[in-house]
Amino acid sequence: MKHRKAALAAAAVSIGMLAAPSAVAAKTDARACTAAHDSAVTLRTGKHLREARQQLALCAAASCSTDVRKECARLSADVDAAIPTIIFTARDASGHDVKAVEVDMDGQALADSLDGSALEVDPGVHVFTFTADSWAPVTLKLDIGAGEKRRAEPVTMTKVLREVVVAPPPPAEVHPPPPSSPPAKTDTVGIITGGLGFAGFAGMILGGVYGMLAITSRDQQKADCSSTTQCGSHSAALTDHSTALSDGTVSTVAFIAGGVFLAGAAGYYFGVGGSSPSSGTTGVLIAPTVLRGGSGLALQGGF
Repeated sequence: MKHRKAALAAAAVSIGMLAAPSAVAAKTDARACTAAHDSAVTLRTGKHLREARQQLALCAAASCSTDVRKECARLSADVDAAIPTIIFTARDASGHDVKAVEVDMDGQALADSLDGSALEVDPGVHVFTFTADSWAPVTLKLDIGAGEKRRAEPVTMTKVLREVVVAPPPPAEVHPPPPSSPPAKTDTVGIITGGLGFAGFAGMILGGVYGMLAITSRDQQKADCSSTTQCGSHSAALTDHSTALSDGTVSTVAFIAGGVFLAGAAGYYFGVGGSSPSSGTTGVLIAPTVLRGGSGLALQGGF
């Protein structure tokens, strides 16, 4: 009898130990169901309908109590009716469809292509971005109301103009200028030098002629009046004397002018022409000389 009571007591303890985990699990499920319900209500109030529907699916599970399941099922139907849907169609400027378009909503991925299906979104103002290879991105800002279903929104895509990079032409080769050579004598130098030389020679010749005339007039004066006491023709002697002085003056001026012209020719030739007196035989020599009955200049030169 005692053994029977002990066995019954041990069985009761074992049954109690097995039943305890089930009770704890049931209590945990009840709390999770209530938490999912409360979260769904908060999300619905904040217009996050898609997340609210996920929480309602949790509290509508069979593990939740009957009352919780019924409430979550009712709220789930209301949320489904309030979730708006939108259909985007992307086309180019010619009206051709562009399928491979990725869509982001508020910076989060919404769809990886457009195939005409309705996309579920939350109500409110959202920014949609459409991107595709070889197409310029398009941004739309839309205000979507709760309960809008299959709202149609066309999107026009524009091809990206690829930038053509033109390589710059190679730099032009810069060649140094050829070394400059000293300027050669030109015909102008020869003409000017020759002109000055000719004028100098003419002056010298003219001076020589008038010098000879002056000497002749002086000799004639002496013939007219050999002395102050013997003067056969006093008036002729005065005329010869005056002529001699005039011819002598002209001779002197002509000699001086000729010398100046010759010196100028030599200076211009050696200075502008680039020659030096020692580099060649070209030159001018003016030297004094003694003529019969007087003096003068002797000129020798070569060009």
